[in-house]
Amino acid sequence: MNLFTAQRIPGSTDPLECLKIPPPLQDLHVVIGHGRKFGVPACFIVKNTKCKWIQFVHVFCEDLGKYKKAKRSAEDTIDENEDKHRREKELCEAADLVVGVGSSLQTKYQNCLPRGINVQVLTPGIFESFAPLLSDTPEPLSLGELVPVSDQDAEFRVFMFGRLTFEDISVKGFDVIAKAIASLGEGFKLTIVGSPPAKQRRMEEWFLRRTKITREQLTIRRYCDQQELKIMFQEAHLVALPSRAEGFGLVALEAISAAVPVLVSKQSGIAKALQKVETGGCVVVTSQKPEEWARKILQLSKQTLQERSENAIQLREDYNSTYSWNAECKRFERMIVSVLEGIRTICPSLDGCSPI
Repeated sequence: MNLFTAQRIPGSTDPLECLKIPPPLQDLHVVIGHGRKFGVPACFIVKNTKCKWIQFVHVFCEDLGKYKKAKRSAEDTIDENEDKHRREKELCEAADLVVGVGSSLQTKYQNCLPRGINVQVLTPGIFESFAPLLSDTPEPLSLGELVPVSDQDAEFRVFMFGRLTFEDISVKGFDVIAKAIASLGEGFKLTIVGSPPAKQRRMEEWFLRRTKITREQLTIRRYCDQQELKIMFQEAHLVALPSRAEGFGLVALEAISAAVPVLVSKQSGIAKALQKVETGGCVVVTSQKPEEWARKILQLSKQTLQERSENAIQLREDYNSTYSWNAECKRFERMIVSVLEGIRTICPSLDGCSPI
């Protein structure tokens, strides 16, 4: 694999235009597209080099359209996301192979693409870059000192990560957790990370009006980079992913990788992946009702720090044994070989099967 920097096109204001120019390699065999933005440049490269094209999908726009709020009253977000969904499908139909990030997206695209296109799946494994957080965890207190939050003057800190805009509040389920935290009282704090710069006050006012959470309970922060994310994980007693629509939910997997307790919505792609993990079902919340999330959060808060830590470490180990990067990379290698051999529709497992 060779990495090189795409050169800016003079006069262009589109940062993706430069990706449409084929790389200066004579032996380019496969190009990988990712969603609408990177699928289009992949198509340009394919047309100019005759290489093979593998298209990854990471969102299902029709689901997002159901919950997105319109920026302006004249907009129809269902119609807008139907258009995006059509473009995603067009790219998939033109590619030599389609791969969904997680089995949930694999199933959704398999159902909506023409018969004969067999969508493959890759499920992300544990992110080892977050593993050092395990060694940074403070030594556990003695059993005599481990007291549930409800019996001591302490905070239980819940974190959420995601794009915090008015149109995405419902999609990401920010309102669900805010209402849940509001109902639990002042001992429970919520930090939402993902606000555009200088928009935190406006977002805070929305939550104070609509969810009854108090200013003392709520903290809103800007987008963060990965290093800042790792530090915030160390602050969190729990990372919540209550999305009403979520292709996969990588931030939940990053938290699992760091052995931070998580709760995830049944509607997220990672929830379906966790169905195959031995202890995965314990962290999936099947309801979007704030009362159910409040009940789950309260249960976790009553566990000791040591119990939460041990359960989070066990989930990390169980996930890693179910979805290893080594196995997933070998699976992807077989996909590449199958594409190069001219097999467009292949068996889901890619093991010892012939073209359909």
